[in-house]
Amino acid sequence: MNFLTSWIKNIILVVLFANFIDLILPKGKMAGYVRIVISFMIMAMILNPLLVIFKQDLSNLDLSFASQEQAPSFSEIVATGESLKVEEQMSQQYKDRLIEQIKALIKLNKDLEKIEVEVFLAKQQEIEKIIIKTTIQDDEKQKLKQLIKAFYMIEQEKIKVKTIDRGE
Repeated sequence: MNFLTSWIKNIILVVLFANFIDLILPKGKMAGYVRIVISFMIMAMILNPLLVIFKQDLSNLDLSFASQEQAPSFSEIVATGESLKVEEQMSQQYKDRLIEQIKALIKLNKDLEKIEVEVFLAKQQEIEKIIIKTTIQDDEKQKLKQLIKAFYMIEQEKIKVKTIDRGE
């Protein structure tokens, strides 16, 4: 509160000083320039506490994203990229082995000539969807779905079985 009262007193003093200077000066060409200078002084007086407040607030801000110390180095970026590449390769290997395992499971339980399997994984390597294309009869589809459901413990809605012709 003390800060506010001193700020207002200073503004009043500067305005009174500006009026006094305006009265003393002659009305010639220089009067316009003097008024501009006095206006800038009044604006500076009014804005000075605000600038001080903003300067303090800005100095307290955490600008770590702009600092070079916090920015990752090129080697760290490359290492992260390699890590992501390795994760992607591991995910693909997991997916390929899952496909081969599903095919082997189906061949052990059903005598089918042609089996195509697609597996879709969620981000945590969780099975999102399995699509099986095979020469199975329509009445056997449900049994195949239950076999896959029991083995992988996933919901049956995530398993799709499509019939294809033997010649495809």
